[in-house]
Amino acid sequence: MIVILFLFWLILSQQITLEICIFGLLITGGVAVFMCRHLGYSLKTEWRIWRCAVLGCAYLLVLILEILKANWTVAGIILGHKKHYRPAIVCLDVPLRHPVLQAIYANSITITPGTITIEQEKSAYTVHCLDETMAQGITNNTLVKILQKMESTKA
Repeated sequence: MIVILFLFWLILSQQITLEICIFGLLITGGVAVFMCRHLGYSLKTEWRIWRCAVLGCAYLLVLILEILKANWTVAGIILGHKKHYRPAIVCLDVPLRHPVLQAIYANSITITPGTITIEQEKSAYTVHCLDETMAQGITNNTLVKILQKMESTKA
């Protein structure tokens, strides 16, 4: 937050000089001290925010990769390259405790082509897959590991 406040100060200043940077650091520092004393903010909280932001970007990149791979698989099924596909319903238990992260994972499954979350209750997910091979990708998932790291950051 301190970095964002300082960058905001520089944007509002419209120029960068030594004097503006020094005043910006002093004012940003004063605002940070006020936030720590009166708003319950801490540097530990800031570290968590930055770590979650980095993990969120990693999550989006992995999700986009998974969507591209699933698109390729579904296109193969539709165009007839794979003549014998077997739809499957998979029940899996994902060890996520935070409801927002559980919803993010359920929605990530649903936006991936060829899979849809039928039901999600706490950590139990029921997923329909267009082909059995897609079920293996859901159970061994990098997305869950990233969400678990985000959850451990919030704890």
